Amino acid sequence: YSNLKVIFANVLKVDFSQIEKEFKFKNKVWLTGNLPYQLVEPLLLKLVRNPKEREVIAGATFLISERSAREMGKLKPPRGKLGILATSLFNFQLIKVGIGKENFWPPSRTSSAIVKLTKLKPKELYSSPSRFLWYRLFTHPRSKVKNSLREGLVILFQTTKNQARAIIKKLGLSENLLEKTVEQLNGNQLEELDKAIFKVSNNQKSFPLCSLSSSEKKFSVLISSLFSLIILLFLTDSLRWLFE
Repeated sequence: YSNLKVIFANVLKVDFSQIEKEFKFKNKVWLTGNLPYQLVEPLLLKLVRNPKEREVIAGATFLISERSAREMGKLKPPRGKLGILATSLFNFQLIKVGIGKENFWPPSRTSSAIVKLTKLKPKELYSSPSRFLWYRLFTHPRSKVKNSLREGLVILFQTTKNQARAIIKKLGLSENLLEKTVEQLNGNQLEELDKAIFKVSNNQKSFPLCSLSSSEKKFSVLISSLFSLIILLFLTDSLRWLFE
């Protein structure tokens, strides 16, 4: 068929942005397949991290183990990395569960499920602090957790960096966790971070700057900037007087 091209390759090494250019799908590349357990998480990370591929992928429909599917469907802590990736960065839908081992040849080890992942639109991403902060963490894998959180809070809530640091401090995360990258976190640390991010997202009244309106945030930032300017002018005058 003229409109069909079979690519024999490792899916983790395929550049989907090049496929989009060749077939001119215009941001409508949809992935489908029967994924082994060990490929699910790496493939989701690949789709999230690569900016070019992130632009062209519209979503995916996968047949995976039922255990993986149920983990992906968890909307709040406690959940593992797979659940965080699936529900924080995609709109997740569980299509069918309980697909028995007898439906495969050779028979599979576990029952399977069909899931659908649709890429979040920018509006959906920014409307959820939890989703946006995890998106920031996973798309900046080389940045320390504290830096990704700080920059994410600044963008999301229009705070100053110092105000963002104060919010992070209030979360009570360990220094060991904050100094690592998201890829260096173990299971317990991921759960600790997920609970903290969920706390910011669902209890914004506990974080005054997060619950301010847009104009109030801008005013808060303006006052902070003016205060810093006054301090700078005072120090400048003091130094001038000292050297005179």
